[in-house]
Amino acid sequence: MLACDIVIASSKAKFGTPEVNVGLFPMMIGALIFRNVLRKKAMEMVLLGERISADQAMEMGMITRVVAPEDLDKEVDKVLGALTKKSPIGMKIGKEAFYAAADMPFEKALDVLAEKLGEVAATQDAVEGITAFIEKREPVFTGK
Repeated sequence: MLACDIVIASSKAKFGTPEVNVGLFPMMIGALIFRNVLRKKAMEMVLLGERISADQAMEMGMITRVVAPEDLDKEVDKVLGALTKKSPIGMKIGKEAFYAAADMPFEKALDVLAEKLGEVAATQDAVEGITAFIEKREPVFTGK
């Protein structure tokens, strides 16, 4: 779930790195946990191997939403519904830009983001989205 952009968890969910409890170390998750969680919290989690609650995972930045178990499917459907209304090409270019710029020095990141802004603004979906906004209607995106 650390590889996901949006993570919705039941309030009853538990998270952990139990391999440390059997003589192993959570090596492969390290590539993701150290990119998503503050270093000391991540180290505490991987060194102790304790299970943490959904609320703790939320505080650590591992998940984005906590909902009651009975509301989980409804919340997932709500988020998926919102995502499917977005421009696929806009989302693709935006995510590429986000991840490319994330570890760059500030000035270089601005250059990359400005270039990507031009790229996304040149799409048919951007024209459709702006036109729909002006016409006060829902856009119909084609992914182009």
